[in-house]
Amino acid sequence: MVKSRSEKIAELQKKADQLLAKLQSEKALQAKQDRALDTRRKIILGGLLIDAATKDKQWEKNLNVILSRISKPNDLKAFEGWSLRKDDEEAFTAPAPQNADTAQSEMPAKPDPVQETGSASPASDLLKL
Repeated sequence: MVKSRSEKIAELQKKADQLLAKLQSEKALQAKQDRALDTRRKIILGGLLIDAATKDKQWEKNLNVILSRISKPNDLKAFEGWSLRKDDEEAFTAPAPQNADTAQSEMPAKPDPVQETGSASPASDLLKL
């Protein structure tokens, strides 16, 4: 039996829809894998930064500068009560979270990384180790 043109079009449309669904599924899977890898990199990098800061006073100073830039109340909560060194009074301790209305008006200006570290790029500082 010969298919009519409208049946051929419907069949091709169904195949196209299936391929589009498969493409979208593959893109979603790739995005999920990319996010997981990005998260893993951040965890590893954070661990390395904390390790370096516990062993070197300059790294500790740099980490404290970075931590002082946290402005979102929800992000601040993650560091509430945390300090780099449990036995050191001078180690960084996260400030108490502020409400959203006062957070922006009371937030200090972010320091210039060139003035703070003497280098324009954190990556160049990492290479000096």
